[in-house]
Amino acid sequence: MNEKVMPERQIRQRGHAAGLPFAHAARRYFRHFVVRFVAPISRHPAMTLITGLGLFVSGSFELAEQIFTNFESVVGIHQGVILLGIVTFLRGLADLVEASEWLSKGTDEEEAETVETIRTAAADAAPSNVQLAELRRRFG
Repeated sequence: MNEKVMPERQIRQRGHAAGLPFAHAARRYFRHFVVRFVAPISRHPAMTLITGLGLFVSGSFELAEQIFTNFESVVGIHQGVILLGIVTFLRGLADLVEASEWLSKGTDEEEAETVETIRTAAADAAPSNVQLAELRRRFG
């Protein structure tokens, strides 16, 4: 609990972007990068075709090596599995980031509704100017 309060100028000089902590700015940049670039690439139908073709070719080469003793290739089944793993990881990452954005938007909307409810309740509970004038006249 030994926190210092730093002026805004010092915060910006220490590598904080727009007054926000650097980690928060990095998270925002990472989300933007994933949603903007990684998600469209990993979900594109061409990526599915390339992954399927890569698995088919690597599996075929591996099968040919097992059947024909003189056949040797530099492509093995492990390259196909690595390709599938990378594509699956990128799709999962894109889904995770979009889900976290969706959840945070829902939380922000709930907070806004809660604040509005509190303001409405406070406005209803507060005495009007007419009521205040009457109280001042009586007890004033």
